[in-house]
Amino acid sequence: MIPDTEQLNQYLDYLSGCFTARLKAVFEGQELPLPVLPKTSGQTGGITEFISSHHLSDDEQLILLLALAPHLYADFFDRLIQPFIHESGDFSQLGGVR
Repeated sequence: MIPDTEQLNQYLDYLSGCFTARLKAVFEGQELPLPVLPKTSGQTGGITEFISSHHLSDDEQLILLLALAPHLYADFFDRLIQPFIHESGDFSQLGGVR
């Protein structure tokens, strides 16, 4: 059995990979393959039990992760977006005020 925190980190790594691939496609014209979802079969606890018991599709899992990420790491999306914005005036931190 994998601890709940490790399961969440695997899913957040997946989300990070998906988000980064999409940002590279938009900002750099680089089409990258999306990462593979972590395996949920045979695992118990936390997020994998939720996904299995609700029979979530790949897209639904991605939406769930998009909703959870900022609650787990407030700067999750900021850290992913900042490398693609080259001038400091182009993008203020999400939720921030200038």
